Amino acid sequence: MACLSNSSKRPNMSEVVTELKDCFTAELARKRTDYHIDKSSELVTFNLTTKFGPRAR
Repeated sequence: MACLSNSSKRPNMSEVVTELKDCFTAELARKRTDYHIDKSSELVTFNLTTKFGPRAR
């Protein structure tokens, strides 16, 4: 049976939680930035010109 590597090479739970919080904060910031970019690009122009007259048959 093989022995596991020394646990001192693995992060402890506090380090894991800190890293997860940092990743979560970065992801929230990215989503907020994407949301503002999406909202600012909602300007859409429409050509609403209509022509009235006889229609071809």
